[in-house]
Amino acid sequence: MSTIHTTDPSWHPGERSMHRLMSAPTVYNPTTPYLNPSSANKVLTSPMQVVGTLDRQGRPWTSIWGGPPGFARPLRIQKGAESLSALGMRCLVDGAWDPVLGAMEGRDGEGGWERKGEGEEGGGDQGEAKGKGRLVSGLAINLESRLRAKWAGTVVGVVADRKVEEGENAGTARDVQMVVQIDASLGNCPKYLNKKEVTATIPAPELVPQTPTLPQEALDLIVSSDCLFLTSSNAGTSLSTNYRGGPKGFIRVLPSTTIIHPTTPPHDIPNPLAFSPSSPNISSSADPPIRLIYPEYSGNRYYQTLGNLLTTPLAGLAIPSLSTGTVLYATCTTQILPGSSAAALLPRSNLAVVLTLTSWRLVRHSLGFTATDIPQGMSPYNPTIRYAKGESAPPGSTSHNDKTPLATATIVGKEMLADDVGRVEFETDRPVHWSRGQHVALSFAGELDTGYSHMRDEDPRSLNEDWVRTFTVTSRAPVEDPDSVVGESGAGTVVPGSGKVARRFCVTIRNVGPCTRLLVRANPRAGVEVPVLGFGGEFEIGGGEEGKVVFVAGGIGITPLVAQVGELKSAGKGVVLVWGVRRGDLGLVKGLLGGWRKDGVNIDARVRVAGVKEGGLEENEKKVMKEIVGLGGNVIFRRVASQDLDVEGASKWYICAGKGLASAVEGWAAEKGVQVVGESFAY
Repeated sequence: MSTIHTTDPSWHPGERSMHRLMSAPTVYNPTTPYLNPSSANKVLTSPMQVVGTLDRQGRPWTSIWGGPPGFARPLRIQKGAESLSALGMRCLVDGAWDPVLGAMEGRDGEGGWERKGEGEEGGGDQGEAKGKGRLVSGLAINLESRLRAKWAGTVVGVVADRKVEEGENAGTARDVQMVVQIDASLGNCPKYLNKKEVTATIPAPELVPQTPTLPQEALDLIVSSDCLFLTSSNAGTSLSTNYRGGPKGFIRVLPSTTIIHPTTPPHDIPNPLAFSPSSPNISSSADPPIRLIYPEYSGNRYYQTLGNLLTTPLAGLAIPSLSTGTVLYATCTTQILPGSSAAALLPRSNLAVVLTLTSWRLVRHSLGFTATDIPQGMSPYNPTIRYAKGESAPPGSTSHNDKTPLATATIVGKEMLADDVGRVEFETDRPVHWSRGQHVALSFAGELDTGYSHMRDEDPRSLNEDWVRTFTVTSRAPVEDPDSVVGESGAGTVVPGSGKVARRFCVTIRNVGPCTRLLVRANPRAGVEVPVLGFGGEFEIGGGEEGKVVFVAGGIGITPLVAQVGELKSAGKGVVLVWGVRRGDLGLVKGLLGGWRKDGVNIDARVRVAGVKEGGLEENEKKVMKEIVGLGGNVIFRRVASQDLDVEGASKWYICAGKGLASAVEGWAAEKGVQVVGESFAY
């Protein structure tokens, strides 16, 4: 948490503008003008120090230095009669391609890091603040304990001796010692820090050859990374280095065809360029430009990084693969996207930042450490991945982001099929249309959004919630005949004269969180209303196939089949269902098989019950199991296995299941030469 301040540093114009833009309350700036005790402890105990500075052209860069805890430590230095706050560090650094070390040594990163003298053209160093010396900022971070603290100041001295080592990479690691006079520090909260165990190593840098666009290795690194580090500047007078984290893949690469429109800035913004797609001062050599986007999750609302990006829309970026030591270093122009501008490019986001790479390098084994994920160590505050517009993404991830309702749906019916599975029926205030295999997006914000709070340990993921959920529609799709009835047991009456539209639809859900909890607890007589944001996706089962359709389901993954079994019957197609369930789902199995038997649907149901032996069932469960067998269910008490999918003549399997079962089925399909068509639980 933030350290209590003893002075009152004022917010600079960019920070104040961000506070107004985001309607953040006015608070004191908790930054201290020295290395406060809490931050000093974090510096001493952290195995990583992320360091940022400006190069000779005034461009920010970020590097990640590391070593055993204690490689950086607080100091006091004498300046005349004054004793000043400082920190010192000593560690092994990539001596060939580390951008911060290169900038401190006056090397130009564009031409093989050739040093330019003061008398040469371009020799003036914009990395040094007038009258202050070289600016530097940093972040002490301990991912194992989720502790971090920012610091900033000026370099008192830096020495980089060559580290002589045997082997192919001899001489590429440098023994760096640096002392920094501290003029700002601030502790930060542990949100979005994913736990990792850090082990010191020796850098062995290998530059990946430059290409006009990012190589696939860099793209893979970006979309698999769960953190990035940013250095920003307030017009070259001060620097700030900080962390952004989330689920693996929270950073997205914008498609080259994406059009980014300027956002109209508030009248008091110090630099309108912060809301423009690019800065006219620094251009990118890439054509088309390389642009990344990431969401700004709910934080402390100080907006120190974004405040800097308002005054100076430039950033130094380091995206690491901490497990291998490979880093994508880049300097970028930035664009801040608030509100609907963010949602237009990164659906389900209220605030986002676009990074246009103007110079970059991908360096393998650049770090002086590696880090491995700690089991169960992902931050509980991480929201789900938000995919960029135009990007291939799981169903429900990119649509319905403007939150403009298509209709309002009222809960009019509910039936519990198992202890935690229910069928909910909605009636809309206007006709709606969906196609077979589609999902509906519902907004629960009006019922569940409780507003801002900095931390919420009892429900951490709710801080970044948009309260939008997507569910497979388990009613049959509307048909042309105005006298027809669609859906499960009559749900979804078609409105006469309106074509393929209806006013009623059903979803079948498992109670796994606040939104589904609201649905299963709702009283249909209470008139609970939720906005319908739209229908989307496509997962059509059995189209154009002869004979039997093979469908593999994991638990509630049965819902796409529920929605389409009527059409399969009408087409004269039998269904082989391989269904992996747990004992609590036996009621659901019984209910669906019973309904299908009543409707004359031909189902070869191969039900596999995991986690319990038949002898371990309670008496009521044994009764339900016997009824399932009586309805034609072939029940075996084990996990789904390859032999369960032995269906003569089947060339395609349809599947809706979690990652474990889906991965196993894909492997079996590859062995048998069968095509897999899948729907995931990713949304």
